[in-house]
Amino acid sequence: MPVRILKDESSDPASLAITKEKLEQGIRNFKKHYSLYPSGSQEFSSDFSIPWNYLEQAVNDYQGQFPSVPVSEIAIRFVHCYNTATASLYLRMQICQMQATTITDYDNPVYQLLANGCESWYDVAENSIAATPSAACSFSDPVYLDSFEYTLEEGSTPQELSADGGFTYVRTLTFPWEAEIYQMYQDNGAPTDPPDNVRLHFCAASYTESEPGADAVLWPHGLVLYLEVNDEKLLDNDSTVSMFSYKGCDMATLCPPRCNGYFAPVGVAVSSMATTA
Repeated sequence: MPVRILKDESSDPASLAITKEKLEQGIRNFKKHYSLYPSGSQEFSSDFSIPWNYLEQAVNDYQGQFPSVPVSEIAIRFVHCYNTATASLYLRMQICQMQATTITDYDNPVYQLLANGCESWYDVAENSIAATPSAACSFSDPVYLDSFEYTLEEGSTPQELSADGGFTYVRTLTFPWEAEIYQMYQDNGAPTDPPDNVRLHFCAASYTESEPGADAVLWPHGLVLYLEVNDEKLLDNDSTVSMFSYKGCDMATLCPPRCNGYFAPVGVAVSSMATTA
């Protein structure tokens, strides 16, 4: 899990949000440890946005298809993807259900993910969200894996992501919809400006765990979501009453190492995250 999920901070849910300073650090970390293969062959875009209502409509469509699924049990699983034509990262997205289990992992409550084949899959890129072709409904993107390499530290030998056998480098990230993504929207006043003026950003970032070894790789490819309203990015470094007010979110479960489920942050139950003041 990303660095913001620290066991010694779990009593303060607000500390789990991403500040402007933390995002900037995460971006630097990502660019330091991840580059195009062969080494640094070109620049690439790692932050893109869509109108907020694009994602909200996709979730509403899912609720229409599966009305028996409580909104509190909706999860969104993102797959890292890369477009060589535009030299930019993008995401494949699956909307699914998360159900509580009696299992815990490193003290994290575990929720199993339930899905319905290739239904509710989307490709998410700059200013665009479109249904994923059925042949591409997969939890990994070969183009992304073949295009990037990872460097542990300056001077060390770069490692191709595709050569890890599926056990090291992050393929997917799972977020709870209501308790995190929608809560971030609510904490920022649920802006109702013209749809094109309320945007949701997806930004590649990397943080290391407070306890190295909990992730499969020391600097995993993480994802920070944040809002932009009327050309203002809603990010600052101030303390706030609401968890995500002028903050981003990155409390995702990364796969690998934790696959086929959502693992809630230690000390923060998913059912209570959405009501935390």
